[in-house]
Amino acid sequence: MIGHQSIDNLRPNDVVRPSLLAQYTEKMGIFSDDLTIAHTNLGILRQMREFDAELFGAPTAFMTLLHINLTDQILLILTRLWKDERSIVRLDKFSDWLKNTATRPEHREAVATAIAQAWPSPEVCEAIERCRKIRHARIAHQSGRLPLRTALVLVSQEEVEFAAKVLGQLYNAMNFGTSEDLVFIEFQAREGQWADGDFGYVLDRIALGSTWFSLPFEHLDLWRRLRERLNEDQVAAINEVRKRHNLPPLP
Repeated sequence: MIGHQSIDNLRPNDVVRPSLLAQYTEKMGIFSDDLTIAHTNLGILRQMREFDAELFGAPTAFMTLLHINLTDQILLILTRLWKDERSIVRLDKFSDWLKNTATRPEHREAVATAIAQAWPSPEVCEAIERCRKIRHARIAHQSGRLPLRTALVLVSQEEVEFAAKVLGQLYNAMNFGTSEDLVFIEFQAREGQWADGDFGYVLDRIALGSTWFSLPFEHLDLWRRLRERLNEDQVAAINEVRKRHNLPPLP
């Protein structure tokens, strides 16, 4: 299907001018690499949220610094793609180049429609702008203030996750039928199962080093006293790990 119709069944070499295909492939590769790092970091942050660090005695400094560093890298990536003048792939300029220059004439209208449909909403654009202000005030420069603590500018993790998801959809729209899973396969985890993937393995080792796995199971009275301090969600979390390692549930 060509021209004014759908481009869903076409591939980049069907849509992009042959003379510009190498340039298109290079820029889309950068776009993909950036988003893959951002989405992988977001996946790790979700695993950290699902993991009860206090219950399993995770090292506080390690978890805190990891959260900060992963978040900062995500903010840098999103804002670099969005409006960084030095970025090789600045999305507004790249999309204009793709629509107006790189696309074969017979597909321009369809490409413009696909990009317009996937383009971030005003709410998402505003969230990315706030990410950019955080980047300028705290990460890339020192303004003497901490914007996340002074309410100078705020952005929730949910907004960051949604912005990254939308940019992933925009990437796939400009990839013409070649949809990609923008997460390193080694770090992929099924929803709600932080033990899957490489980072899940790290969390699992932390859990296995806690009291809930090092205490001899024969000390039933002590187990029962410890269990009284837990809520049902915590008991379920402990028993899930114990089950995964062929250990009996809490008595």
